[in-house]
Amino acid sequence: MLFDKFMIQFNKSYPTNDEKEYRMKIFQDNMNKIDLHNNNGTTKFKLGINQFTDMTHDEIPKGFNKGQVYGKTAHNQFKETTSHLFSNVRDGTTSTATASVVSSGDGNNGRKLRASVLPKSVDWRTVKTTTGSPVTTPVKDQGRCGSCWAFAATSVLESHIALATNTLFSLSPQEFVSCTLNPNNCGGTGGCTGSTGEIAFDYVAKHGVVTEWKNGYTSYNGNSGTCTLNDDDDDDDDDKKSSSPTGTNDGYLVGAVASIVGFSSLPSNSYDSLMYTIAMIGPVVVSVAANHWGMYQSGIFDDSDRNSYGDHYDINHAVVLEGYGTDEVTDDDYWLVRNSWGAAWGENGYIRLKRNDPSTLEDPMSICKTDNSPTHGVACTGPDQDITPPVELTCGTSGILYANVIPIGAHLL
Repeated sequence: MLFDKFMIQFNKSYPTNDEKEYRMKIFQDNMNKIDLHNNNGTTKFKLGINQFTDMTHDEIPKGFNKGQVYGKTAHNQFKETTSHLFSNVRDGTTSTATASVVSSGDGNNGRKLRASVLPKSVDWRTVKTTTGSPVTTPVKDQGRCGSCWAFAATSVLESHIALATNTLFSLSPQEFVSCTLNPNNCGGTGGCTGSTGEIAFDYVAKHGVVTEWKNGYTSYNGNSGTCTLNDDDDDDDDDKKSSSPTGTNDGYLVGAVASIVGFSSLPSNSYDSLMYTIAMIGPVVVSVAANHWGMYQSGIFDDSDRNSYGDHYDINHAVVLEGYGTDEVTDDDYWLVRNSWGAAWGENGYIRLKRNDPSTLEDPMSICKTDNSPTHGVACTGPDQDITPPVELTCGTSGILYANVIPIGAHLL
């Protein structure tokens, strides 16, 4: 029986027979969806069996807590902090300064850069440092914890640090899950219930980041855990090593290997800004609507059809944009996106999303949908969870153009 083979292949077990029957029913429903989709004759991507085939899309770990209410966008919470440096990469106008730092300013002295003058394809997996080492690490697995934001931030930091210093570290997502405070409840309440890339980068600017070997991942089964790291100011105070998150302290963490000057949020729904950033600067933390990603197997994913996927995007997952290109067979443009669901998912842990240049479309708004639940992604409810924002406009496949952020000024400690 196919379900029995599925259980063996993905090491599945269920506590009761009722639970097994329930999971079998979901599995069969998903198999019907897979067969229907793959056999419709027009699809550009394939679905397949993976570790999520016995789950509903709501059960697949992403990075949000559906019990949250609405709030304002996360990067607005950082406008007055020293770690948030506003970008010149807005509406296609880009800074003529260094490629490694997007400087602040009004952009009036920048160059007008259209996507048409950028490289035809970019894949940061193939890039080497000046010493010949790669700038990306292997795909990781967040498990049952809603820690996509931590994994996305970690991966982007790894690449930007490697590009700036010729040193590729495998950094610790557990540091963010267990130690990073989320007082404004942005994208969740922190840890395994969700947070944002901005919060992770703000933390790194203040405390640095340690390696995976210093603080290994222990939240796979959904427990945020307790922060066991301490900063330099508390090096001799053993009582603080496992008490409160180090976000309350002021120094760099003991064992931190690198830090950043700050971070920059890209202009919302700007195709040119995202194209320039991924082509000329490096990987980007992007927020996406991933409810329909679970059984993706291969090809160029497209969820723009309103009849099949609805009129709204639920931005609820943080991933890494690592490149773009054009499929040699279908001639379709795509974004190359790294996920945190393990290397066995999708195309070796990656998904390709259909890429549409709005300037080439008769109706540029045809690639946009509204997000009626912004706190599932990057919005904040405030300390008292009493802030309610308006519905957001999200553009691009899976809303990929909506909320994007990069670290600035990566350096070794």
